[in-house]
Amino acid sequence: MMKISDNGLSLIKEFEGLRLTAYDDLNPNKDLQKGDHIIGKLTIGYGHTRDVYVGQKITKSTAEAYLRQDMEFAEVTVRSAVTAPITQNMFDALVSLVYNIGSHNFADKKYGSNPYYGSTLLHKLNKLDYNGAAERFEDFVRSGGNVLAGLVRRRKAEKVLFESHMFIQSYQDPKTGGSVSITDGLQNEDVVIVEKKKDSLSWLLLLLALGVWKLT
Repeated sequence: MMKISDNGLSLIKEFEGLRLTAYDDLNPNKDLQKGDHIIGKLTIGYGHTRDVYVGQKITKSTAEAYLRQDMEFAEVTVRSAVTAPITQNMFDALVSLVYNIGSHNFADKKYGSNPYYGSTLLHKLNKLDYNGAAERFEDFVRSGGNVLAGLVRRRKAEKVLFESHMFIQSYQDPKTGGSVSITDGLQNEDVVIVEKKKDSLSWLLLLLALGVWKLT
């Protein structure tokens, strides 16, 4: 059973940010006192919102434990909704996406006139159109109708991770003998994905080039 790797966790931590004292997510710079009106949601750690109270303080290890608990829904969603064979990097990228946008928007929502439920990203992935799926991360860069720079950066990083260290073998159509592309409706059992050895240095350089992580 696939679970998110430390590599995927690092990406989520970077974008969620760490706060060890409870704060109002819609007024994050306010020093909260008991009795203060909360505009948004009380939040702590890496975006944890369950049973948070004003004045609460936690350790980094507790924040990480909360994060692992909170992302279980995203892991379950990806494992249940994705029927195509995927690499660990693909799984990590999808968990990060679902953790941010929610299960409904990824797997269940009816978008416009699409004849299917769920996101186009999921639909393309389950049709084995890996390249097409990667291009649809950019569908989720808006909040309140506006494109947010932070979401653009996050989707770009998730796309890079999704596409990293992945090789899809080529096949021949058993009926015609001709070459078959990944978008031509191959069955899941016909697709083999081989992960190359991870090169942590090249992965870091990619993220630095995207401006996701900055050297200080």
